[in-house]
Amino acid sequence: MSVLGLTNNTNKEGFSFMDLMNFTGDLSRMLQGGGSFSLNGDDPNAELLRSMGNTNSGVRTIWGGGVNYNNLIGKKAELTSNYFYNAYNPLTYSDVNRQYLLPDSTYFSTRSTRTDNSYQTHRLNLGLDYQIDSFHSLKITPSIGYQRNNMDSWSAYTQSGEDGRISNQGTTSSGQSGSNFSFNNDALFRKKFRKRGRTLSLLVQTSLSSGNSDGDLKINNQFFDRSGNPAGQQLADQQIFKDNSLSGYAARAAYTEPMGRYSLMEWSIAQGKTKNRSEKTTYDYSSSSGKYDELNDSLTNDFTNRYGYVNAGIRWRTQKRKFIYFVGANWQQANLEGEIITVKDSIIRKSFTNILPTARFQYKFTNNKSIVLFYRTSTNQPNVSQLQPVPDISNPLNIKEGNPDLKQEYQHNVQINYNSISTFKGKSFFASLNASRVDNKIVNADTLQANGVKRTRPVNVNGVYNVMGNINYGMPLHFTKGRMRAGATLLYNRGRQFINGQGNDISMFNAAPRLSLDFDISDKIDWHVSAAINYTRTGYSLQPALNNQFLSQDYETELNIELPKQFRFSTDFLYRVNNQRANGFNAKVPLWGASLSKLFLKGQRGELKFTANDILNRNLGINRTTVQNFIEDSRVNTVRRYFMLSFTYSLSKVGLGQPNGIRLR
Repeated sequence: MSVLGLTNNTNKEGFSFMDLMNFTGDLSRMLQGGGSFSLNGDDPNAELLRSMGNTNSGVRTIWGGGVNYNNLIGKKAELTSNYFYNAYNPLTYSDVNRQYLLPDSTYFSTRSTRTDNSYQTHRLNLGLDYQIDSFHSLKITPSIGYQRNNMDSWSAYTQSGEDGRISNQGTTSSGQSGSNFSFNNDALFRKKFRKRGRTLSLLVQTSLSSGNSDGDLKINNQFFDRSGNPAGQQLADQQIFKDNSLSGYAARAAYTEPMGRYSLMEWSIAQGKTKNRSEKTTYDYSSSSGKYDELNDSLTNDFTNRYGYVNAGIRWRTQKRKFIYFVGANWQQANLEGEIITVKDSIIRKSFTNILPTARFQYKFTNNKSIVLFYRTSTNQPNVSQLQPVPDISNPLNIKEGNPDLKQEYQHNVQINYNSISTFKGKSFFASLNASRVDNKIVNADTLQANGVKRTRPVNVNGVYNVMGNINYGMPLHFTKGRMRAGATLLYNRGRQFINGQGNDISMFNAAPRLSLDFDISDKIDWHVSAAINYTRTGYSLQPALNNQFLSQDYETELNIELPKQFRFSTDFLYRVNNQRANGFNAKVPLWGASLSKLFLKGQRGELKFTANDILNRNLGINRTTVQNFIEDSRVNTVRRYFMLSFTYSLSKVGLGQPNGIRLR
């Protein structure tokens, strides 16, 4: 059993075979400009990804484990395989305050929510890389996944006007359990010819998935008139069954031809198709029969989505000692078709044709100093749910309806990266600038009714762009045997939303400077201190009086001490300050942690550690969202004080006393 690595040996001028393979394009990105495989409707992975991406997403219980096996088969083939199991259970309590912006007023919404979701995921990845001969190779990489999920949610909410009068309030509870199966496979054939630089690659990707779920939904909404008297009630008690399936393929061929000593020309052609079917059946509870046997036609649908594309591209690349550049363009034609099987004559057809240019230039001033400029274009097609004119009234307070007249989004992106490293002086400097503009951006147009019910419909707008810059500088502090690092991130975003027929231009500026100092006090003691500030200002054209700004500050220190007899002590303290938020959300949070560990076993391969987290028991999860037609403050439960005893064993001979020890916990 062995693990193989690839080394790319390239002359200062000219190309290696691996360079040529990279030039044909990262084949995993063969769908660039041509869409991607995804399930419409309720993707069982969506909530998992959202929760794992949010550090303040409640208390999470995670179990996981896996096994990896690699082996050479003869002299020409390499087998890779791994299996992974994950059990993930986030328990979340959240309180959310929102202030919605109207053309001439505002209204407020408060919501308290409890969610208890669990996911069990199995994933098997296989790979076979077969070197047929010195000119031909074949690589096959199948992947199989299976997931079970259970989701349970309860929430209570209240909506009121500026005068404090309640327009509606209520509760919802829902539960869902289901499973999802997926299969993906890539088959890549590569050929190089006797003429250096001439190559051919063929890639075929296939994707299959299916999922089903059943659940229940209970809603109790109470509406009030302007005098505060009850003005109606909306009840729902339903069982919901869903089935989703997807099948698709994508194929790409690329051919490269050398043009002189330093240049290559690439031609490529690709085609892909996907078919996605989503079925939803809803039954209302019948008091006469005591069963869920009344079909709800308005919440039952069966639609099929077909997406296909063809693209052809050409690209020129030149590589010399000081610089590398490429320029190219893709022609792309895409077709989207959606059909509601349960509704007569409800077929949506869309066709999109585009030219997608791309360019990249890299210049090396020295081996440690370079600049890269990159430009690319891409498209984003509206999905069937955005095009579907049939209203989705599963949430009666937030009714969603598609727009069959939507156009596709077209995005321009420019990126500049500069880096400079002085090995002798120990200094480093990195800077980047990323700017994007989106034409025909798909945004929401909201309409608020007198009883507080909101209807949302997607529309296209122009004038949406985003600019982000990042800068980092590091230098040694010789007189203290330390190092200083300073940096900042700047972000400006401009978007547009609609409310009650009027446009609302929303701009957001964010600045996040940071400074850190690292001190090697002695061979046994090191100390770290840092400070970071995050400032955000948001402006609204609809109601400039509601323009707002808020600030958060982080001050952190960490101390590590090596004690006698292979003991180690570490402690850290973070003080977080939140300012200028809604009442009850301006919090000062001190977070203190400490650990004591002992290295033992031969070669210091074992470590026993006792850790105390959030010793003061003061952790809070507070967030603010402003780049919408509302200002939102939220508080989410987080893991507070806990203690942990852990054992770590190093599989590397260097042991845990060295930073590159491979660990197994």
